[in-house]
Amino acid sequence: MFPTPKEIGDKFCRLDINQIMHYFELKKLPEPNDGDEEIKFWLAFFKAETEEELDEIIKKGVPVMSEAVNAYKSVAVSPEFYEIERLRDRTRHNEASALAYAKKERALELSKRLLGLGVSPDLLEAALKGNV
Repeated sequence: MFPTPKEIGDKFCRLDINQIMHYFELKKLPEPNDGDEEIKFWLAFFKAETEEELDEIIKKGVPVMSEAVNAYKSVAVSPEFYEIERLRDRTRHNEASALAYAKKERALELSKRLLGLGVSPDLLEAALKGNV
C-alpha cells in the first residue's frame, strides 16, 4: 500500500501516510535563476556558516529574512542548543578517537603477525614509517 524506502529512494523518508521528507545537500544545489529572488535569500540563509553571512542577509532589508535570522539566533543561544552542540562535538571527538585507536590496534596486531612469520623488526619498522 505505501512505498518502501527502497521504492522512494535514498533521499526520501516516509513520515506518515500523507507526508514525505526530501533531503538536499544545500551546498550542491544549483544557484537559482535571476527571477527567484526569494529563493536566493533562503539559500543564502541555509548556506550561511558565519555571523557575518547572516548579518549580510539582514542588511538586504527583506523582513521575512530578518525574522528568520533573528529566530535562528534566538534558538542558537538557548541552553538546549548549546547542549546539543556540545554532545554533537563530543560524539565526533569520540568517533575520531575510536577510529584512531582501532587503527593503532590493527597495526599492532599486523606487526605481531608479521614478526611471528619471521619478518625482521628493522624491515617492519621501516614499513611502518613508510620507508620501504
